[in-house]
Amino acid sequence: MVYDADMTNFSLLNKILEALVRAGGKPLIVGGAVRDMITKAESKDIDLEVFGLTISELMTALEDFNPDLVGKSFGVVKIADFDIAIPRAEKKVGIGHTGFVVEFDPNMSFEDALRRRDFTMNAIALDPITEKFIDPFGGIQDIEDRVLKIVDAATFIEDPLRVLRAVQFTVRFNLDVDGETTEACRQIVASGAMEQISIERIWTEFEKIFSKSTDSGSARRLIKAFGLSEMLPGSEFMLDGVSFENVPSVEAQLAVHCSAMRNGLNLAFLPSIGCPSSVQATVNRLLMAFRVLCDGRDAASGRIALRMLKSPEKIRFFQTMVSFLEPDLVRFVQVGVLAPIVTGETLIGMGMKPGPLFGLVLAECLDRQDRLGLTTMAEIEEFLKETVSKVDN
Repeated sequence: MVYDADMTNFSLLNKILEALVRAGGKPLIVGGAVRDMITKAESKDIDLEVFGLTISELMTALEDFNPDLVGKSFGVVKIADFDIAIPRAEKKVGIGHTGFVVEFDPNMSFEDALRRRDFTMNAIALDPITEKFIDPFGGIQDIEDRVLKIVDAATFIEDPLRVLRAVQFTVRFNLDVDGETTEACRQIVASGAMEQISIERIWTEFEKIFSKSTDSGSARRLIKAFGLSEMLPGSEFMLDGVSFENVPSVEAQLAVHCSAMRNGLNLAFLPSIGCPSSVQATVNRLLMAFRVLCDGRDAASGRIALRMLKSPEKIRFFQTMVSFLEPDLVRFVQVGVLAPIVTGETLIGMGMKPGPLFGLVLAECLDRQDRLGLTTMAEIEEFLKETVSKVDN
């Protein structure tokens, strides 16, 4: 049995599939990995759903691979990058994402197993034996049409996190949202069920929006359409055209969006999306440095801003932020502006003796460096020679 795909550990995958088939199971590749195959995107994590085996039979079949039963209540076994599960039905009995009763059903039909998934593009399976797709809800066509559709309205509303997943997938894959999906999301928000979602799970979705989307600012329109604006104060100020390609860090993207927020809304927006305190601290530091730079708009203010940030990582975040918002000021935030071009050693090397005028010459050179945004000795050399010559005379 050979599974011909560009995937990590595909040799191990083949061995796992062979063991499952020998045990009488029917393994299918499901979820995001199948979607990514169709869109020709890179996929790191692979999910298998195995029909025809109980959880104990599944563990026995995989015992040579040292399986880890990481989700006993959900029947999930992990081996390397593979999550392996058996079909299950979930019945809503309480609030939150844990308010479900799970029943395992190895004999469930493929269609019923896929029906519990959120969107049609995620409800496609691949039979690795026949290399045929199983697509009972038209997910492949929806991917081609670039439209996000729910699988089943009755089951979709049971998990409020799916509203944020709708935002994340739409922004990430540049999709349109159909009317039924929009209405289902609005229904969940109106019910107050969003309050059941933990702050960590909210951040997981927003982190993907900022790290994987083609335009994180476009999330603003969906947040409004789904009725999430009150839950996410400040989201209405998110800027269009911000992506990981032109602002390649989550912290810098957040700072870009927050720079447009007024009346301190950025202080409410960051916690509302579950942003960790360490990330909030970095974003707020970037915003403070940006205000210093914009107030001065010269090399002196750029040098102050960079010294506020200190670490090379934060400086890189800041440079990408400035490049997007104020490209004309980028020259003032290059690392070279942190240090004076002309130093005491420079003057001594030119034959000038230390004395009362030493400090005046250094100050004059630094002032010129700041005002003109100079970064190299060649740019200030002629001025320096003239100044030293005047001092000597």
